[in-house]
Amino acid sequence: MWTVGTSCPEFRVRTPAGVVGRDELRPAWIALLHCTRPCTKGCSACLAGFERLGRQVASRNCRLVVALDEPDAELRARLGQMPADLRAPVLMGTWETPEARHAPHTLFAVIDPAGTVRAVLEGSNATPLPAAALLEQLDQARGQSPVPSEWPAIPTDDRYGCVEWFDYDTSGGPTPGAH
Repeated sequence: MWTVGTSCPEFRVRTPAGVVGRDELRPAWIALLHCTRPCTKGCSACLAGFERLGRQVASRNCRLVVALDEPDAELRARLGQMPADLRAPVLMGTWETPEARHAPHTLFAVIDPAGTVRAVLEGSNATPLPAAALLEQLDQARGQSPVPSEWPAIPTDDRYGCVEWFDYDTSGGPTPGAH
């Protein structure tokens, strides 16, 4: 269970750098994003947003790990082209930890170097996790003053992905606020 102040549950993510979890990433702060919704058209286009977020997280001396449950073939191919380096700004791959299936949602957790959960946010397709809120949680968990966000606000509705830094609109129309 992901609860603030408790020991981080074991997790495993298969990335181009190999299967990683909390122990492989120590002694670092970890920002873990686990998306359980199936990939849809546009998910592979969100990689640029994850890379951008990864650079911002890295500037805070933290590692971003993105774990997807069901990447489609295009996204799996793109994941395979990512750097196989544990020091990359973002490690992205597939969630390998067995869990009971549940409604699609997104989990964001900040884990300190000792393995304690310091922040938890959950979202869904209807309630996205704004990148600005994730960075603010990371700053607060680390005892830092929040840094103003560069991300524009994107309307919350079902035309968008489950996380606001996704640079796509699933309706096929223009994307207000896209980067």
